Amino acid sequence: MCMSIDSKKFYIIAYDYLKSILPPQITEDRLNEYLVQTTNSADSLKNVFVGLIKAAQNYQFMPNVIKFKERKSVFEQLFHGFDYKYVAGINSTDLYYKLRETFNVTSPDSHYNSWYRWSNSVVDSATFVCEFADINDFDDYVKNSNRIEDVHLAISRKIRGIGFALACDTLKELRYKEFIKPDVHLKDIFEELGLCDRDDIRVFNTAIDIAKNCDITPYQLDKTLWLTCSGNYYMDEIRVEGRKKELISKLKAAL
Repeated sequence: MCMSIDSKKFYIIAYDYLKSILPPQITEDRLNEYLVQTTNSADSLKNVFVGLIKAAQNYQFMPNVIKFKERKSVFEQLFHGFDYKYVAGINSTDLYYKLRETFNVTSPDSHYNSWYRWSNSVVDSATFVCEFADINDFDDYVKNSNRIEDVHLAISRKIRGIGFALACDTLKELRYKEFIKPDVHLKDIFEELGLCDRDDIRVFNTAIDIAKNCDITPYQLDKTLWLTCSGNYYMDEIRVEGRKKELISKLKAAL
């Protein structure tokens, strides 16, 4: 059963708790740099394509197999400078075997392995991006949908390997600060507080409502909760123990 809360009180408690557990090297000013979306990598359709195929590897152990960051220059060469129109014309099975050859993949050939999954995602991502005339057309598509979650649902239907949560994360990390990823931390917090069940769309909409009621961006809400739960201050390469259980206890006691 879902319940409502005082959104502003929720965020004040979460933010103040995060401040209280910051590593010594992280000042409040530095913390606030984490909470502002400054990325603007969605300045071209090519970069939207790159963002999508990068996100497509973020499933379970796939980042350790695909290694997009480490192999980006190789992928750029294989994909003709990340030319999404070129990639859209490739057969995904042919791409799969080309990737196996390029990276000397010796694991058994399987339609369920990471490389096969990612090959499908790459070609589907290219095909999806080809639907748009330019980056302004893509912007209009993202920002002018009837419902904010419709964009994520469309992406998850059109691109194999990118579900609703990964589609949310892709848009959030590109530059669209009005979006939020319904990750395991949000699901745990909202479920424990009785705000909603673990359904991706309900978690997404609950987070959007809280942010709107607090007059902050969903990105800011997401980062506040994620930093507390993960302890990963990635911009400073600092990792500390996550405090999700403690945060939930504080929120339960106050709300």
